[in-house]
Amino acid sequence: MQSWKKGNDEREAVARFLKTYAVYLDDHMTKEDNFFDRTEREILSQEEEKMMYEEFRAVTAVTTKLDEMVN
Repeated sequence: MQSWKKGNDEREAVARFLKTYAVYLDDHMTKEDNFFDRTEREILSQEEEKMMYEEFRAVTAVTTKLDEMVN
């Protein structure tokens, strides 16, 4: 990478790095999606999910109000 930054033609190394990073991101996001899907299906009850949503709305409202006051 350092030689690429100095202007040397290192496109192949950069391309390999970017491809590896793309594979890593895809794998990571797939794992996250699976986790949240499973959590929604198996772990949280409807009531817990509703409570979490209401808490999120309350926190968002407070944050918005603080931003308005600061502005």
